[in-house]
Amino acid sequence: MTFVGYGLSYFDRLPGGRAGSLVARYMPRLASDASRYVLEEAQPSPTDVSPDNPGITKLRYNLDVRIERSDILFTLRSDNSGTLSDVLAWFAGSKKLRGHAVASPAWGGLIRFTSSRHMFVQMGLPKAVARRRRTHRAGHRHDRPRAPDGSPLLPPAQLPGGRRHACYIRMDGPGFDAMDVPGGGRLPKLQFTIFVPSSEFFRTLRTSQASLDLQDKYGVSVEDNGIERFLTATRRQNFLVPPRRHCAFPLTELA
Repeated sequence: MTFVGYGLSYFDRLPGGRAGSLVARYMPRLASDASRYVLEEAQPSPTDVSPDNPGITKLRYNLDVRIERSDILFTLRSDNSGTLSDVLAWFAGSKKLRGHAVASPAWGGLIRFTSSRHMFVQMGLPKAVARRRRTHRAGHRHDRPRAPDGSPLLPPAQLPGGRRHACYIRMDGPGFDAMDVPGGGRLPKLQFTIFVPSSEFFRTLRTSQASLDLQDKYGVSVEDNGIERFLTATRRQNFLVPPRRHCAFPLTELA
């Protein structure tokens, strides 16, 4: 277990909730505006499909973005998917690790696991998944990131961590979320995690990335404004990742 993040719904469960003295006293605040916390509700980004963004449509999948409200996010990492599955089952109460009897955490009904999402760490995995599931887009997935002319953007030796990519994939199957793809398609679905100082930082970053203001200012067509029209964000949520010394149910030690 490498990271533990806490959503706003977790802090709502503390005495007094977000308006209580615990959160008011100890939750980090923005340096630029002491009236705001570093953790705020996620918002639809400017190019997300949402009632907040009338007129925004996507090339294929026009699905309203959902603001999720999970209490806690556990992030586990391993080079072996079997190890992750074993640990996830142990967390949920299997009482076994590598075939040996090991007591699972005594959650006592405190936690209900709602979903799990897998990371891919190998070049070409989306293509392999597409081939295995015989999706009609299999021939359009490349082993390496490529420019519009088809040339690779980076040779393998220059990719951070060698053969590793810093992105996540949600899989459809037992123990995983069903895909949010119209028609029940079994297409791979990316999930990105980013660590930033505050929710406001990410909101500003995402607004700048969309560049709708520059698109209007310079008369750029939607088709020429990057890859925004190809991306459909279906879920968003912000989490606070506390220091390791407070990573187990933060602020409850002060209640």
